[in-house]
Parts: sequence; structure tokens; C-alpha cells
Amino acid sequence: MKHQLEFKGFEPTDEIRRAIESRIAHLHRIARGLRGDSLFLRCAVEGVSAHKLIRVSITLEVPQKTLAAKEEAHDPEAALRGAFQ
Repeated sequence: MKHQLEFKGFEPTDEIRRAIESRIAHLHRIARGLRGDSLFLRCAVEGVSAHKLIRVSITLEVPQKTLAAKEEAHDPEAALRGAFQ
């Protein structure tokens, strides 16, 4: 599965990067039955400084569908967890 990570107004720690990669690997294992070259995951993490929030948006393109999830939280780990669930 191909994927793209994007960060805006937020500098991720190594721990956050590892958490994202771990969740992407988990999705890859779940989607094993689908053709790997037809899957594309985009994960954008944005820091909203006015509200001190972290906004995570995820889109997963699968054959003939696009799945999307968004989550906002003050804690980056909580935002990631919520979006990937």
C-alpha cells in the first residue's frame, strides 16, 4: 500500500511518526486481500495554533471507493487513535 504523510503547522516527534507508521502497517495487514497497488492512504496532521488542537484527516482510496476519517483533539495521540479507528 502506498501512503503519503503530510504535516502542517505541527512538527511530529519520533514517537508520533512511529505511531502513525504502526497504524499504517496495521491497515496494510487488514487490507491484505486487496491488490496493494490499488490502495493509497493519505494522512494529514495539522496543528491549529489558535485553539491548540491537532487535526488528523485520513483518506484511503480502495478500488471504486474512497474512505475518509477526521478527528480533532488537544492530544496528538488521541487525535491519531480516533482517526484511525
